[in-house]
Amino acid sequence: MELLQDANVIMKRSETLALKKPKSFPREQRRVFRAPDLREILRVSNELTDVQRNWVQVTLNSPKCANVVIFPDQRQVRYASSDQGYNAYLNYNYETFGVLGSPVITSGRHYWEVDMLKKSAWILGVCGGKCENIMIVPSIFGNCGNGNYPIDFSGYKPKNRNCGNCHNVYSRYQPKNGYWVIGLKHDSVYNAFESSFSGPVILTLSLSVSPHRVGVFLDYEARTVLFLNVTNHGFPIYTVSSCSFPQNIVPYFSPMNCGAPMTLCSPSR
Repeated sequence: MELLQDANVIMKRSETLALKKPKSFPREQRRVFRAPDLREILRVSNELTDVQRNWVQVTLNSPKCANVVIFPDQRQVRYASSDQGYNAYLNYNYETFGVLGSPVITSGRHYWEVDMLKKSAWILGVCGGKCENIMIVPSIFGNCGNGNYPIDFSGYKPKNRNCGNCHNVYSRYQPKNGYWVIGLKHDSVYNAFESSFSGPVILTLSLSVSPHRVGVFLDYEARTVLFLNVTNHGFPIYTVSSCSFPQNIVPYFSPMNCGAPMTLCSPSR
């Protein structure tokens, strides 16, 4: 009997209950949700596992400039602010801080991963040959071990002077100059670099997930460098094919002017 009375009370309350009309969003704020393609994720994850079988232990070589700090384990590199007087003397933004890695690659397949979770700018890939347009500026505010600052003026952007021979920092990163790399700038702009007869080609990459951890796969005989978004199950970021590799290739890292570190990962991480 009590159960029946309770049911009647609930029914009466439901009759007087006023339902609110759902709030509608303006059309410009509406977004279509797209479910992930699980089969594609599985396929890419399996391919990442296959590539990771070629994992090599990469270490960082000593930097050529005091603006770059290598950690004692030779697995981490970061940018360190330079002397204010030195910057004023050059009157340039010091935007490129390249570091080479080991081992030297002459054949075979090689893979490594780099964690760049907190970085807003970086350059990553492989390098072969010497950098061009190197100028040696006498060290008047310190030294980098040899009493001189090795300055690559193709990597500088002038601040307050007209300089027709100075190019944007990215102009050096071309396959014809011995660089097969990708990069991040301004925290969210991802670029790839190609060469053409008319000059450098800087491509803007569209990525659905920011690659805080990037895998680099080099197949020397296939003349291919593949960049993988490990953060996003290993989906490809960019592939450089038909590369004209020199005899020796080495890993390349540039923390740019961002103080957060680039960290080489271990297979267990």
